Amino acid sequence: MKEIVIGIDPDIDRTGVAELHTATKKIKLYNMDFPTICSYLRKVSSDYGDLAQIHIEDSSNTTKNWHLSARYGNTNRAARLGYDVGRNHQICHDIYDYAACILGLDISRQMPFKKCWKGKDGKITHEEISSFIQMPAKTSNQEQRDAALIAWLCAGFPIFIPPKKK
Repeated sequence: MKEIVIGIDPDIDRTGVAELHTATKKIKLYNMDFPTICSYLRKVSSDYGDLAQIHIEDSSNTTKNWHLSARYGNTNRAARLGYDVGRNHQICHDIYDYAACILGLDISRQMPFKKCWKGKDGKITHEEISSFIQMPAKTSNQEQRDAALIAWLCAGFPIFIPPKKK
């Protein structure tokens, strides 16, 4: 296992980044725009080099069909949603190419995890992730939690959800 495992949840406006130090299981959470993540990856390359391993969520190979429905509205809304999804895919590929080809970092693509949590649309909540990761803040946003989950699972650490109290 590498000393540093970084999880990245790419997004158009704010990419979630989680930096996990495996020896201590301490995690740092960030939100970054594209220029900032490029600077961050240059720093990772110079500070950690081969000691770091990066995993980026890549949903471009998932198969989803966007059907018109009450949830997605009309064709204009569906087209806008498709456009935004495509932009997210491009951010992922740009970050991957920069880290791998330009900086030579150890980076791999990670398929999205199954949405099986209690949050909206099956996303993980702060309370759920705090039950097995010592989160650095009392709150976190969805991008940070998704990045933390990627880093945690790709480091090989277990998820433990304590049973509900009766």
